[in-house]
Amino acid sequence: MNHSEYNSEESYALQFHQRASGVPKHWILLDTGSTVESFRNPIILKGIHEVEETMDVHCNVGNVSMNIMGTFPGYGEVWYCKSGIANILSPKNIKQQFRIMYDSADKEYFMVHKPDQLLMFNESPKGLYYHRMKKREVMLLNNGSLEDEKVSNVRHNANGFTKQDYK
Repeated sequence: MNHSEYNSEESYALQFHQRASGVPKHWILLDTGSTVESFRNPIILKGIHEVEETMDVHCNVGNVSMNIMGTFPGYGEVWYCKSGIANILSPKNIKQQFRIMYDSADKEYFMVHKPDQLLMFNESPKGLYYHRMKKREVMLLNNGSLEDEKVSNVRHNANGFTKQDYK
């Protein structure tokens, strides 16, 4: 994915956020108001790494500069923003790789046609279009592990203690 398509010296992007996250960490939002992909959940990314380039994101709650990226398997590189409120994909960028369809006749949803699967982005009660990563998908991304940050922290804090220490 080419992130240097802008003619100015600075890269920039736009995202619109709803107030107060409440967005589940395993949801991936399809945000038609976004021109950049950014993820907050490191569990669904591979190879998170720092990059020299900086992406400045301007949204209705302020600005953030990002210089960390990771690979969203089956898609490509996306920005990683630990302080972000959601995992966001941009239809503007998705359509460069995959076909996107919208159906408002039956149930309102977007479909992203990948060669190996069809991703459904259903409308939430708040009007957000989301794809919920299933436990199986997260496990495949993490080589069979569902471990998240909380479990990892508990495991780390337990180091040096015996089973008797817990009683």
